Amino acid sequence: MPAFNITRIHTPKGIFKLTGKTVADTGSTKLQVDTLDILGTDGWITLDIYACHTQTLIHLIEDDCLQHLQEKQ
Repeated sequence: MPAFNITRIHTPKGIFKLTGKTVADTGSTKLQVDTLDILGTDGWITLDIYACHTQTLIHLIEDDCLQHLQEKQ
């Protein structure tokens, strides 16, 4: 499980920074997110990764993050 650290990524859902690990799952790669921050008008806001809304958000930005990580390799 390689660790990752994305310091800034622009997605349709906002601008984020996140850390975690990539996990191989039945032929595809998934993210295990440890921290997730969103850029608000006053700076970075740390999100509760265990909250339902945040889990939905992680799912929505997962493809963008995986693409970003592949481009950095």
